[in-house]
Amino acid sequence: MSLCEPNLRPYESLTCFYTSQPVEQLLSSTNVLAVISSGEPNSQVQDPRHFHCGLGALDRAQEQLQEVFYSDVPVATGIEHGVRWSRNKDMLIAALWMDACDSRDLRQAGRDAYQRLLRFVIAEGYPQIIRMWNYLPDINRGEGDDEGYRQFCQGRQEAFYETRYPREAFPAACALGHHGDGSVIYLLAGKSAPLHIENPRQESAYNYPRQYGPASPSFARAGLVHWPVGSQLYLSGTASIVGHQSRHINNLAGQLQTTFDNIDSLLAQAKQQASLAASPVPDLLKVYVRHAADYQQVADSVNSRFPGVSTLYLQADICRRELLVEIDGMCNQLPRTRA
Repeated sequence: MSLCEPNLRPYESLTCFYTSQPVEQLLSSTNVLAVISSGEPNSQVQDPRHFHCGLGALDRAQEQLQEVFYSDVPVATGIEHGVRWSRNKDMLIAALWMDACDSRDLRQAGRDAYQRLLRFVIAEGYPQIIRMWNYLPDINRGEGDDEGYRQFCQGRQEAFYETRYPREAFPAACALGHHGDGSVIYLLAGKSAPLHIENPRQESAYNYPRQYGPASPSFARAGLVHWPVGSQLYLSGTASIVGHQSRHINNLAGQLQTTFDNIDSLLAQAKQQASLAASPVPDLLKVYVRHAADYQQVADSVNSRFPGVSTLYLQADICRRELLVEIDGMCNQLPRTRA
């Protein structure tokens, strides 16, 4: 895919797409906000717009696939106190890389990273967080409240509360695990608040009962943002959870179907809540698969359910050990609102 291809819709304020173009070629454009590669996080990457998510691609053909955020106007970039950033007048992407030592205590690491990122976006004048991505080492390690993901949730919640973010302002987000060193957390923020959307089939994550840890996960199920030109819907990581309970334990087909049902419900809720003419349709999907051996079954099911949608498949630990697959995504163009 080339940056000049017409299906990138350059008249929109922000477009996200997958491409196998070389990173150096992508970064030669001053309109590129961010390039995210698969593979182990690397603090030595020079351009602040480029970082690795820490997760490996499940398809060899996708190993060189990059996730690109493309602005319709040139962007400014920089690194400040370890925060990598790029921005135009309406939006900002900020990323923070933490090495293995910093990531060892995920509660403290999550708290410190979120404090730094939240304070940064507020100081820069982009206080409304639209989407966050969290890629962390060994999130399922540990038992009970000592599990990595539960510790991370506690630190994240502490940072939100200390920065005076109410739960109604929690952004859409995902949190996945890998087995490499270090962590990457990055976000998309703007100047106007997104519309936060919850799923009628699922308990709001910030209302989960105590059985899931000392602090409930701090995210919304989706976020809809209106840029000066065009609107976008960002779907959080979605898995086989109904209410607050995991469904179809050890049943991949059942988990996939429940995940699809949850996505359908979320898209229908976005239509209703935003008064859209029709339910949004995803343009991009990112599919996280726990076991590499499940890749083909997952890919066949996703391709059947969402034919023609650009999809990236990554191997990842899901936040709950019994969950085998998680899907997030993005709708670049939303149906016109009803009159």
